[in-house]
Amino acid sequence: MKTTLRSLIGVLALVLLASVASAQYVANDGDKGDGDNPYIGTPYAYTVTPGAGSIEWLVYTNNDLTGLVTAGAGTYTISDPNVANPTITWNAAAGTTYYLTYKETLNSCSTYRGVVVILETNTFNIAMDADVAAVCNVKEGDVLNWDNYDQAGEEVKTSVDYVVNMTKDGSFSIDSWEFKGTLSLPGDLAVANSGDITISGSGTLTVLGGVDNKEFTITGIPAGETSVTISVDISSLVSNGGVAPLGISLGKAIKGVVETASVATGNQSQSNTLKALPAASNISF
Repeated sequence: MKTTLRSLIGVLALVLLASVASAQYVANDGDKGDGDNPYIGTPYAYTVTPGAGSIEWLVYTNNDLTGLVTAGAGTYTISDPNVANPTITWNAAAGTTYYLTYKETLNSCSTYRGVVVILETNTFNIAMDADVAAVCNVKEGDVLNWDNYDQAGEEVKTSVDYVVNMTKDGSFSIDSWEFKGTLSLPGDLAVANSGDITISGSGTLTVLGGVDNKEFTITGIPAGETSVTISVDISSLVSNGGVAPLGISLGKAIKGVVETASVATGNQSQSNTLKALPAASNISF
């Protein structure tokens, strides 16, 4: 009986010691895309209202104060570990649990604050439709007076559409989408002015580049929209054509000041072809 009692006391002592040694971190709430369920590769701002002491942010892989293990190099990056409001980007595998710890020291005495951080897989993605059928020059089917449309004549504008799709996890709450587009044109095709690139629905399109290699951004696309159609009026002579690919990059989902990068899977470009018209001469007699 004494042996059993001593064993029981020993077990209770170990349990008590473990409970004392375990740091009291704020529990993870499970909401995807916030600071304690961050998406991989996305910067998050963390902040405290500090006291009068010196500041140090630490990241551990356990919460046992008798044997803390510091997270390895490369698993996260921090803008400055000694300020009250650092930005942290998490780079480890989804499902990894960390213990983000704020340490403040005053008069050689320290206290800690902590939160449990569990990394999430980023399911946000921007991708384009597959390549579509070629489009004939807008004058297709017309009776042409070749004096107006030969190599010395006027160019015409043919509208070509590109479709970009946005998808995300249903539990990921965002304010808006944005991305960058680059339109590459062969020498016989051009975009005459910035107003010749437009988008369907809401959002702001800003043209950045020159005529033959148009770069633009689309920002402020409402969170509820799942696709955007980009219409480009391509200028060309009726006898000229070619392949006009449009690529996308820098896809982001915006939530307040947090920008979540697209995982960039699926088609990141779409090639449309503008078909030239036959170059027969006018009828002579």
